[in-house]
Amino acid sequence: QEGYAMIGHGGDSSDAQGTGFDGNVSVTATTGDIVLTSNTPAGSGGNRTFAKIGHGGYVSAAADYSGNVTATATAGSILGTAGVDGNNNYVQIGHGGIANHATTGHTGTINVLAANDITFTGGIDNAGAAGNDREFAMIGHGGANSDGNHSGNVTVEAGTDGTGSVTFQAGNIRGTTEGPFAQIGHGGQSHNGDLGGNISVTAATDISMLGGIATDGAYAQIGHGGRSAKGDRTGTISATATNGKVDVIAGLNNNNYAQIGHGGHEGDFTGATGGTTAAETITVTAGTTINVVGAQTDADVIDGIANGAAQSYAQIGHGGQYADGNHLATITVNAGTDLAVTAGLSNQTYAQIGHGGLFNGGGGKGNQAGDIDIDAGGDISVAGGVRERAYAQIGHGGFD
Repeated sequence: QEGYAMIGHGGDSSDAQGTGFDGNVSVTATTGDIVLTSNTPAGSGGNRTFAKIGHGGYVSAAADYSGNVTATATAGSILGTAGVDGNNNYVQIGHGGIANHATTGHTGTINVLAANDITFTGGIDNAGAAGNDREFAMIGHGGANSDGNHSGNVTVEAGTDGTGSVTFQAGNIRGTTEGPFAQIGHGGQSHNGDLGGNISVTAATDISMLGGIATDGAYAQIGHGGRSAKGDRTGTISATATNGKVDVIAGLNNNNYAQIGHGGHEGDFTGATGGTTAAETITVTAGTTINVVGAQTDADVIDGIANGAAQSYAQIGHGGQYADGNHLATITVNAGTDLAVTAGLSNQTYAQIGHGGLFNGGGGKGNQAGDIDIDAGGDISVAGGVRERAYAQIGHGGFD
């Protein structure tokens, strides 16, 4: 219990006396890897054994954290693996953590650079008895239930020596109220507050955003927001796989979406702007293929649950399923070879390049605009699914 590992101010149940924690945090590995690992022994039932670089921790008293955060592996990789069993066993580069509600917000740029790979993985369920909530993996300010107006540019670059990939894989814990998401951007699940800052993700080879394998609510996202997050989001998004592919692939259980864009499942834009402006452009570039794929279940029943991957969508664009908001920005997608937009095999497992999404636009907030520029060196495939509302689309809007 409470066996956390952290580089930064704060800790477990720390109190900044209302003044907050300030100061830059810089970590450099000159010859090896930077590894963040939380509660690995299966069945150990550890709680609050998080690992992070940045200020915050677990349920610190309300305060603001500021300072730039830098992690550099000059000759190696940067790896983050959330816990096995137990609650609150997350990994994070950025300020915040669990229930780190800010007085105003956490601020500072985040720069994560590796010569080789950058791989972050959400938690795993090995049938431990201690529960499995909030085992997320994140580069960004915020966390789970960490409210506030967080800001700062986020830069992630893998393969500075010429080979290296960025992989964010959500976890495989079933039935949690707050799933083991994997995210690059500020916010996190159930976050409330406005979020800002440009996001740039570059890999020498592949960029893979992969929804959870067997978890309810395990999403993978490049963008501010998250599942059930509320508020406005600002900042451009750029994802570039220089010599490889970009995969945006939903997971194999309910609500396990994958997205490049601000918003998320039920991630309403509830701030003063009520959405994103023309400034929040999205650019996705791959040396080879780009794949946007809804949940590809191979059977009607997963773990005894019929239609077991419902609402696991894949999207390049702002918004998301049930995410109300107005969006105006240009989307540019460049694939060196093929581009595939493929809906899934369960209900509501849509695949889309465009703003909006399924049931996006309730409450009068669903106006979408902005050019969509698609360029592929090979084939362009848009394929619908086999169940209701499993559509595939290049364009703004979506069902209803």
